[in-house]
Amino acid sequence: MAAEKAGFGTATVIRWNVPKKSSKTTKRQAFSKGDFNKLRQACADSDSVVGDLVMLAGYTGARIEELCSLKLTEVGPDRFTIKDAKTDAGQREIPIHSKIAGLVDDLSKNSTDGYLFSDLTSSKYGNRSNAIGKCKTPQTLVMNE
Repeated sequence: MAAEKAGFGTATVIRWNVPKKSSKTTKRQAFSKGDFNKLRQACADSDSVVGDLVMLAGYTGARIEELCSLKLTEVGPDRFTIKDAKTDAGQREIPIHSKIAGLVDDLSKNSTDGYLFSDLTSSKYGNRSNAIGKCKTPQTLVMNE
């Protein structure tokens, strides 16, 4: 054997059973109303941009990056048009819930750069939610009590 000729002695083959990954995916659970309210309150106490994003994400189901990169031209009187999605299937129209209509109107009126969320810096990859993802809320949240 080549291993013996190189001075390594005989090679030993060790076999063991490695468990295969389960084909089942982890089932995600939706926030309860109480959980959503706790999260919203914690974010509202720490940062208005984060609180606004939590409200919009909670009522639209959109990803944070989708909301941060939403241009005013993609905001209609009654819906968002998501064009910059993670996947092609993510391009869609989302109705604006009556509970966030006032917030969307305020954000649109106060925009200074053509985006629904103004003055966000982009990462080197063009992600506008980069700084938002690094925010920490000062409270510890206890969910599903």
